[in-house]
Amino acid sequence: MAKIRPFGLIMEIIAVLAGVAMVLVAFLVFGPPAVNVPFMLLAIGGSVFILGGFIVFIIDIWKAGKKEDTTV
Repeated sequence: MAKIRPFGLIMEIIAVLAGVAMVLVAFLVFGPPAVNVPFMLLAIGGSVFILGGFIVFIIDIWKAGKKEDTTV
C-alpha cells in the first residue's frame, strides 16, 4: 500500500485550520451573520478552505489505497 505524502497531509491540515480561523474571525470581528457582506465573504472563504482540505485529504487516501505495489 502506498504511503500518503506527509507534506501534502500537513498542507491539508493547515488549509482546514486556516478555514476554521477565517470563520472564527468572521464571527468575532463582524458579529452575527446578519446581512453582513464582510462576514459572508470571510465565512464562505473559510468554508471553501475547510471543504477543500477535506476533499484533497479524501482524494489522497483514495489514491494511496488504489496504488498497488508491483515490486517483486
